[in-house]
Amino acid sequence: MKIVDINDKKYIIEPFKGVKGFKLKVKVTKLISPALTALQSEIGSLSDTGVMVKAIQSVIENTDNEEVFSLVQELITGVKTENGAVDFDTEFSKNYMTLYKLIKEVIVENYGDVFQVLGMNAE
Repeated sequence: MKIVDINDKKYIIEPFKGVKGFKLKVKVTKLISPALTALQSEIGSLSDTGVMVKAIQSVIENTDNEEVFSLVQELITGVKTENGAVDFDTEFSKNYMTLYKLIKEVIVENYGDVFQVLGMNAE
């Protein structure tokens, strides 16, 4: 479990169980790899967090809406606030950068070991 503070709100991220985590990793990799490749020239000028957030934003803006939305919903299933489950409609209304940062935190919590092997410190 990891607790992150985004815009003065605490989010509790529970790691995925093995099968779900692996299935989601495959989906995330398919969607985010092209964005990371496109951002390759910016990797030196941005922090690893900045690269991740820009990659996620790029994927969300340039991929089939239903495919991305389904994946984002799956990624957020392991996230709670101090008050309980995250209500997507109220939590992220006019607050999309928080959503991007939260997605990044979920990905790092679950797949940080993969980023270390790739030489990225995504913390």
